[in-house]
Amino acid sequence: MGKEFCLMKRTVRKFYTLIEIMTVIVIAAILFGIGIPAFTTMIQGSNMTVAIRQLSAKISAARAYAVTNRCKVAVLLMENNIKEDYCYSAYRVCVVGDDNSFQEWIEDENWKVLPKGVLRKSISSVSTVTAIPAADTTAIGGSSLTSASALIFKSNGQKDTTTATIIQLSQGRYVGGSAVYTERDGDGKVIYHPIEINPYSGKVTVKDTETES
Repeated sequence: MGKEFCLMKRTVRKFYTLIEIMTVIVIAAILFGIGIPAFTTMIQGSNMTVAIRQLSAKISAARAYAVTNRCKVAVLLMENNIKEDYCYSAYRVCVVGDDNSFQEWIEDENWKVLPKGVLRKSISSVSTVTAIPAADTTAIGGSSLTSASALIFKSNGQKDTTTATIIQLSQGRYVGGSAVYTERDGDGKVIYHPIEINPYSGKVTVKDTETES
C-alpha cells in the first residue's frame, strides 16, 4: 500500500496542457468582454450623477448669494467659441447689473466644468450677460469672448424671466467643432437628464430622464 501511494504521488501532473491553457484564456476573454461595457456604463452613470449634483448645487448657491447680498447674480453657461474641453460644459458665477452687464466675479469662484463625458444638450429661458472681461475668459480659450448665455437671479431670489429654465444634460463629447451626443443602443435616441429651475421660488428640480431622436 505504501509503495502504491508513493507511486501515485510521483505521477501527479504538475503542468497544464495547451488546450487547458487556451480554454482558460478564452473564458477570461469572454468575461473581460462582458465586464468592460458594464464598467463603462457604470462610470458614465456616475459622472452624470456628479454633474447633476454639482450643477444643481452651484445654481442654488448662486441664488442664495443673490438673496443674501441683495444683488443680481448670473450663472454663466458657456457654449462654443472656446476650447473644446469647455464647450457646453464650463460655467461660472458672477454679479451683474440691472442691464445684465458684468459687474464682478464672486470671490473664490473660478471656472467649473461638467465631469468628463457629460455636456449640456440644451438650455431654455435664459438671458445674456454682456461686458464680460475678455481677459478673464482666456483660461477657457475665449480671449475675444465678451458675452454668454446665463441663468440670472434677482435680489429677491426669483429668475429674471417668468418661465422655468430647463437645462438638459446628456452623455457626449465636443470634438471637431460640434457636440456629439451618445445614442442609446438600438434605437438611435439620445438620453438626457433635465434640470428645472422654478422662476419664482428658484427651486432646482431634477426631472425624470427623457429621450429624443
